Amino acid sequence: DGSIKTWGDVYYGGKDAPNAPTDKGYTKVYSTTNAFAALKIDGSIKGWGRAYSGGANSPDDKGYTEIYSNAVAFAALKTDGSIKAWGEPGDGGTNAPDGKGYTKIYSNTYAFAALKADGSIKAWGSSDSGGTNAPDGKGYTKFIQMIMPLLPLKPMAQSRRGVVQILEAQTHPIYPLTKAISRFIQLIKPLLLLKLMAQLHRGVA
Repeated sequence: DGSIKTWGDVYYGGKDAPNAPTDKGYTKVYSTTNAFAALKIDGSIKGWGRAYSGGANSPDDKGYTEIYSNAVAFAALKTDGSIKAWGEPGDGGTNAPDGKGYTKIYSNTYAFAALKADGSIKAWGSSDSGGTNAPDGKGYTKFIQMIMPLLPLKPMAQSRRGVVQILEAQTHPIYPLTKAISRFIQLIKPLLLLKLMAQLHRGVA
């Protein structure tokens, strides 16, 4: 029926937490380290737990389709591609991008990055975690997420050998270049050309 039962430390949203939801109709629950946010079928959101980890100030309107989280903040995406963030102010709880047209949000520990349909990127949160200096331009397709600044990927030009699925990562200057082919990630070592493999029921051939 979409009702929610909580348990654990009351201060962090557990048993008998005073701001935990008591109504029905929720479809999914998300979390930071010390707070929760629940999404209803109508796209409304209820947050509870530690206030500065996203337990307070969740949006009061409707129409949200997905909630994303880092360690101490939430970011919610609406049907029109607009974004609302709340939680720890310096770590992604404020300064979410204005405007519409965003299709997906990525996060690491203390930052977020949002990707638009045209492949442009907007980042916010802690500058040490990738919340600033997102690449300009368009055409980015996905991110590799690690315990380091966010890595947006752009398709590389086709080589003489016909390799069309190589992706090149824009990395933070202090980290080594990361390259990926499909779902493979290789660090520091030279890039190996890989052929697609057939996936079987019991593994990969």
